[in-house]
Amino acid sequence: MNCIGVIGYGHMGSMLVNGFLSSGVLGVDEVVVTSRSQESRDACAAAWPGIGIARANREIARRCRTVILAVRPQETIEVLREIVPGMDGDEHVVSLAAGVGLTELEGLFSGSVTRAIPTITSTIGQGTTLVCHGRQVGMHDASGLRGSFRPSGT
Repeated sequence: MNCIGVIGYGHMGSMLVNGFLSSGVLGVDEVVVTSRSQESRDACAAAWPGIGIARANREIARRCRTVILAVRPQETIEVLREIVPGMDGDEHVVSLAAGVGLTELEGLFSGSVTRAIPTITSTIGQGTTLVCHGRQVGMHDASGLRGSFRPSGT
């Protein structure tokens, strides 16, 4: 499925989902979200009726071509290890975790990997997102990601 999956619906995950959907860059049928917390999943479903809600991280990996890891930095590697067995290598993994380098991410997943670090002002569409693509990221993936992040700023 050609959708964006967001693992983690805390501050950063919800900010991205809200930006994607409120701007119209993506529709609710193009986004799937999961979170450890049932409360967070319920809040997302209430805020965005019709959005895809997954019960498990691995479900996101099976359903979506772009997978955004919006979890705490200390959880990023563990979540990536959890989902990689269900991926075929054609996915694009985007990590929002500061302090987790591309080398470490690419050591666990051989497909396209990007690090993206949004700023707090992205919440109001005035932020700057720092982006660093890994070796396997092609122009199509880079361009698609840029378009998805556009509502949060530059």
